[in-house]
Amino acid sequence: MTIPLKSLFVTSALLGLVSWGASHAPDSQLVAQASGLGTMADTDGDGLDDVLEVLLGTSLTDPDTDNDQRSDLDEHLTGTDPLVFDGFGAPTSIQRNVKMDIYTNGDDVVVQISGIYSQVMRGIKLYAATEGRFYQLTPRALPLTSSDTRMLNSGLPGLKSKVHRLVLPRASFQNVQALAIGLTVNIDGTEMGDQIQLISRMDYLLEYRDGDAFGLQSQGSGQTGGLFPTSPGDSMPGEISLGQICVQTLQEVAALGGGQKLYQINDSYCDYLQDAVCFSTCSGAIGGSVVGIDIVGLLGG
Repeated sequence: MTIPLKSLFVTSALLGLVSWGASHAPDSQLVAQASGLGTMADTDGDGLDDVLEVLLGTSLTDPDTDNDQRSDLDEHLTGTDPLVFDGFGAPTSIQRNVKMDIYTNGDDVVVQISGIYSQVMRGIKLYAATEGRFYQLTPRALPLTSSDTRMLNSGLPGLKSKVHRLVLPRASFQNVQALAIGLTVNIDGTEMGDQIQLISRMDYLLEYRDGDAFGLQSQGSGQTGGLFPTSPGDSMPGEISLGQICVQTLQEVAALGGGQKLYQINDSYCDYLQDAVCFSTCSGAIGGSVVGIDIVGLLGG
């Protein structure tokens, strides 16, 4: 059953981001190829959409890809690897958590908010930041084309899962070169948060993931991460090869206030990582900017 997502601070602030970005890339036109999968389709019913599962490498038809009796969503939320069998039964220490994921499918951009909790998951607040502006997204702040909330039975004792999905038109991200979307939520009385960082390169929407997501270590000061296409159907012009990632080292250069942080790209190069994509403008990104949201500061406030 589809439940309206009325509890979210969630249709025009992102359009404001569009107008802000227009001066930076007036001729930009985001392009995405349809993946052949349905937006918000979840074939195995595990709480991870099919397109998201392709991006994560998990099975579309098996809710427990590694057959360790913990669902792919449970592992995604608790920090274990859904692709690696790590023994039967519940882990000795179970982490309640919230995560935000994003994928692009044709003209749709889907933001998926997932939480694992014991008693309550409530008080969701969303934020957005560019290099120029910071927003707490109000009920009129997102141009939603669809949304829903799903309750799932977690395979972990005493815990439940909830998934919120928001579908935004791809045009809302037009011309925005750097964008962060942040989330805070109350999980069993504890405030938790997450964020996704997006960059537009060569007219494609890319997600910046930090080094912890794939074991990359920074060689100097700053954090290390890389860029991934938000759609498994994307084939970027000028790409160097499949199996490579555009690795970037970020250095915080400014706390912009109001929950924003600004990072400069100090290094940017192609390196090997299975299922990733690198592209010819990777090295040209040095000196560019990545926007982040100070989630810790927001939670503390």
